[in-house]
Amino acid sequence: MNKLYILLFIMFSTQINVSAQKKADLKLASSIEGYYSGFYISKKKIEKNSATLFLKSDKEVIKVNESIFGPFQFKVKYADTDTLFFISSIKEMKIKYIKSSKRITFISLVDNQTVNFNAKYSHKDDADLKNKILENEAKLASKKESIKYYGKFYGTLKIEDGIGSLDTIIVTQVNKKHIDGNLIIQDKYAMISSYNNNFKPFETPLKITNSGLLILANNNADLTFRLNYDNKTLYFVHKANGLRFEGIEVEGQTK
Repeated sequence: MNKLYILLFIMFSTQINVSAQKKADLKLASSIEGYYSGFYISKKKIEKNSATLFLKSDKEVIKVNESIFGPFQFKVKYADTDTLFFISSIKEMKIKYIKSSKRITFISLVDNQTVNFNAKYSHKDDADLKNKILENEAKLASKKESIKYYGKFYGTLKIEDGIGSLDTIIVTQVNKKHIDGNLIIQDKYAMISSYNNNFKPFETPLKITNSGLLILANNNADLTFRLNYDNKTLYFVHKANGLRFEGIEVEGQTK
């Protein structure tokens, strides 16, 4: 009789664990569903560099109907780790997902070359996208008076060796100070960011010419930066991040 109780207890405990795992898997799949914006990266140039993929959840399975790799799907399994790895229906494909940042990576072969697609979660659906746009506009409106810009520039952004994509680069004034003896020195800095979130914003110290028409990066070996107010252009190359941008002014300096 005791053996029967033990067996029943084990069966009951197993069912509870399986049920809990299944609920966690379903919740994870639902949270992954949505649009992911990112870039295809490979050693050789590919026709389409930037892309947005839609990941659709069907119970514990995520389906991708359109991508440079073709259609594929993968089954998710929840674990307590932040980084998860999934098995794709494409045999040679590797999939990595980071829960905290909602970033996903697909690595597979396309025309006998390895292609890496890195993307970040953008939005769930059209309604979610609209709400996010409204939220961002409200945030910008509330900060507009306090934020000052060196300008906003529209042009072509290239990442690594990929084909360029159009983007708006925002060059924001940053106030920094340091003490030199009894003097407080105001340093000139700028924050460079992408309107489309194509790269992580970065700062650089600046050198401004006497005329004020030309702004250059100062003491930054990784960055070639040239903002020209005379011909209203911005050019920069960030070696460490593999970034290159050329564009024209669409919004001028905040006075």
